[in-house]
Amino acid sequence: ARQFAEQMERPEVDAVIGGEGNGGIIVPDFHYGRDALIGIGLFLSALSTHKNGMCSFRARYPDYYISKNKMELTADADIKAVFEKIRDKYRSHPMNDEDGLKIEFENDWVHLRTSNTEPIIRIYAESNFASTANNMAMRGHALSWWNSQPAWAADYIGAMSAGKAGDYLQTYIHAVATYWRGRLVQW
Repeated sequence: ARQFAEQMERPEVDAVIGGEGNGGIIVPDFHYGRDALIGIGLFLSALSTHKNGMCSFRARYPDYYISKNKMELTADADIKAVFEKIRDKYRSHPMNDEDGLKIEFENDWVHLRTSNTEPIIRIYAESNFASTANNMAMRGHALSWWNSQPAWAADYIGAMSAGKAGDYLQTYIHAVATYWRGRLVQW
């Protein structure tokens, strides 16, 4: 958050408003601290000028979904090597590494960053489809920790040929998806 506020304070940025995924926004005309109440006030001010109701007001803006995930790290995790491998894999995409690693795609993005307070990588993804945001976040998780797989998968599938393992996983995924069909709002 401090780094974000420092970026906004730079004269060449000339930011009017900024925000983070946690709901806190910064409005330099008021102060450089994250403040959700200012965001609520701005929202209510905008809504008060719209006379056709909340649904009509909301319909004026595009849909975006964010998927927030985290991955626990072991003490011996080499974060620099992990991020370097990801950078190499997505080298043809725009990236920003000011605060972790953010990779931009045509209409979506995924952001991986280590926590300053706990041994985890936070993985955020945003898209105009919830399923795409979740898939990108899971892809980020898999790329960050490619050796992390359930013990049952390592023990049971590890002994199979690649073809047989693929067939088994397809059957397993189909069975799980069929079981949960109609029971989940989003994955």
